[in-house]
Amino acid sequence: MTANAFATNTRKLKTLLSNVVTQQLVSVENKALLFSGGLDSSILLALLSSLNSTPIPLIVVGTTSAKDIQAASRAATALRLQVEIKTFTLDNVRRALPTIINAANSTDVLQVSLAIPLHFAVKRAQKLGVTTLVVGQGADELFGGYARYERLVLKEEMQLVIAEMEEDLKTLERVTLPCQQSLAKFHGTQLVAPFLAPDIVAYSQSLPIHQKIVSTDSGVIRKLILRNLAKDLKLPEFIVKSPKRALQYGSGARRILDKLSTQFWQQREPSLSNREARSHTNIHRFLCQVQESAV
Repeated sequence: MTANAFATNTRKLKTLLSNVVTQQLVSVENKALLFSGGLDSSILLALLSSLNSTPIPLIVVGTTSAKDIQAASRAATALRLQVEIKTFTLDNVRRALPTIINAANSTDVLQVSLAIPLHFAVKRAQKLGVTTLVVGQGADELFGGYARYERLVLKEEMQLVIAEMEEDLKTLERVTLPCQQSLAKFHGTQLVAPFLAPDIVAYSQSLPIHQKIVSTDSGVIRKLILRNLAKDLKLPEFIVKSPKRALQYGSGARRILDKLSTQFWQQREPSLSNREARSHTNIHRFLCQVQESAV
């Protein structure tokens, strides 16, 4: 496909996403954006900025050393905006876990590690009087954002990349998003995910895979068309080229969950190594114990 065709597709994506953001959010008064300073949330910020005369509140959550907080602060400074920073500690998470598990209705390790930062984001949104939180979910599944896709790209297994992206999208829509919506609803907040609007999903699935993720001489480029869109939106280059940081890692939530599981199991079985105590199986068992204790 030619460069002109790629530019045309980028413009069409911009138009579609702009329309979705307008339709979903123009009439919503009390809204905020979950902002990591990365590619996806920055694109949504750029599009949202045209809807209101006053800047939309930006919320970032994480531990004091979280990469998301660092990136969001840098991006906000570059864009001359303010960002609401909510930090959480191990003790904060320990106390909140029963509520998080109950609100998300899950003891799945991935879902809880994603629900932890969302819980604190929604709580901060409540204090700001926000009833609608805009999130960037769906961009990675639709446009090839995850690092694990790279291995298949390097092997030129592009049909397998497409299949894995489709499976990840199904998991997001059937499992992850319902858990997150349940948690937000528990706190009286609504989640809006513009990337998951039917028009965006359909358009993404019509695009050739090499416009989403491609191998070049300098390495694999993920979310290629989104990076082109970010450039078209005049976002800073460091945002255009920003690496993917999954929420549970960028916020530091997964590390805290690992520590809580390690503490829990080593108190009961001192012979367990750190690796054993924080294995996927033992973290899940720990979460089940928390759920049972809260009943």
